Amino acid sequence: MALGNLLMEVGMSNWNNLEYEVQQRTEPDASIYKVSGVITDTHEAFQLLEKVREGIQKGPACHILDLTDVPHITSAGVGIIAAAYTSAKGKDKRLVLVGANSRIEQIVKVVGLWSMIEHFDSIAEALQA
Repeated sequence: MALGNLLMEVGMSNWNNLEYEVQQRTEPDASIYKVSGVITDTHEAFQLLEKVREGIQKGPACHILDLTDVPHITSAGVGIIAAAYTSAKGKDKRLVLVGANSRIEQIVKVVGLWSMIEHFDSIAEALQA
């Protein structure tokens, strides 16, 4: 897919609209970060990273990034995911990706993270693992 087509498909107006919601689960114990929008080098993306790191410091052993509503990530977005993964590993906790589309999967594979980070199609699958 050409870059121009990608930008049209993703929509440049979405690039500064990253939003997330944190849900706490008790059975099993997990934090779920439901993310929507493009993960790139925005203030909101770094806020997401800080929220995940806070959760890793204080919260449960499992942290799930739900990417179902994320159409694209940039290299900066890959850096956000890598930093969250490193924080989780450093505290002997899990970072799990859920709902990544094929474009995100390919980008994360290119940098070698796909084989390192747990990933599932659904939150239910991730919670059962």
